[in-house]
Amino acid sequence: MGMYIDLVGRKQKINWLEENAIPLTQEEAHQEYLNLPANGLVIVCLVENGLFDALAIGSSPWETAHFLGVTDTRYKSFWLLEIEKLKQPEVIIDSRALELLFRHD
Repeated sequence: MGMYIDLVGRKQKINWLEENAIPLTQEEAHQEYLNLPANGLVIVCLVENGLFDALAIGSSPWETAHFLGVTDTRYKSFWLLEIEKLKQPEVIIDSRALELLFRHD
């Protein structure tokens, strides 16, 4: 599912997103996707899997487009996030993934 984002401790991903990102409709996410990564922004997708929620960034244009598609029927919400926010101490993300994101910025 792309580059996973996890959080230290018991903070809920939705709460972190509400504090740090801008919610997008699926249509808005699709429009933003056409312009990203740029200006230090990425689209993140929160997928409700039942027992847990997964938060991820598409690791390729194909994968991001897949997030935005209709074939996956799980509930998904889309958020516009400043890449810089991924450097917060409570965020866990693969350092190589983070490096790739900053390389595109």
